Amino acid sequence: YTTLFRSPQDHFTIYSKFFRSAENVVAVSADIKDNYDTAYGINCKVVYPMIPFVKADKDSSCYRVKYHVPIDVNVISMVGSLKGMKNPQRIIEALCLFDKEELTKYKPYVVYAGAGPMIEELKFLVESKGLSEYVSFLGLIPNSQIREVMTMTDVYLIASDFEGTSVSLLEAMYNSKAIVASDVPGLRDMISNGENGLLYDVDSSAQLKECIIKLLKSKPDAERLGKAARYSYELKYDYGDVLNSYKNMLR
Repeated sequence: YTTLFRSPQDHFTIYSKFFRSAENVVAVSADIKDNYDTAYGINCKVVYPMIPFVKADKDSSCYRVKYHVPIDVNVISMVGSLKGMKNPQRIIEALCLFDKEELTKYKPYVVYAGAGPMIEELKFLVESKGLSEYVSFLGLIPNSQIREVMTMTDVYLIASDFEGTSVSLLEAMYNSKAIVASDVPGLRDMISNGENGLLYDVDSSAQLKECIIKLLKSKPDAERLGKAARYSYELKYDYGDVLNSYKNMLR
């Protein structure tokens, strides 16, 4: 039922009857719980949308060859649907702010792993801005292969207007990736700026650029944030806890 937790303003009467009849109502993040508890006078249980992640069995260079990504670049990956609320265009806008010297020095290279209604618009934007040598579109990648994308990633970017608990972000944290995230509900609950990642104003491509440069300029800082992201994952997000939560509800 978690797909229902999109907009508490829609279908209020239908949702109210549904929730009153439910034994339990599950929200996939604390922010969604707060919204629905307030809107409907209920008490949601928070259960994160965890899946058991595993590490890839090859190194970064192997997967860069597999996906035709240059070996000597800094990969900035976006994983997920290419649609409006995900703001996949923001990283292209940020790339446009790099001058030639910065592009040469920091070697940013964007990898989109996903499909969606914006893909043709994004491809046109990349070509029209002369950025084709800095961007790859991998298309829809099976969930079992996202680990390969994560392995070849230097910086993981999530630019959404809103998230519940992002599974792809959790996988980036599991893989100790340096993370840049938009400072919005859901994401700021998972990422603390400067502690286990960097946050930027969701509408500011300039801030996004500065965050990326900060991580690419200092590998030790990027590694520190990546390790902190993994620690946050181990501390708060456990697949066994998810299973136990549902077992307890079913009992």
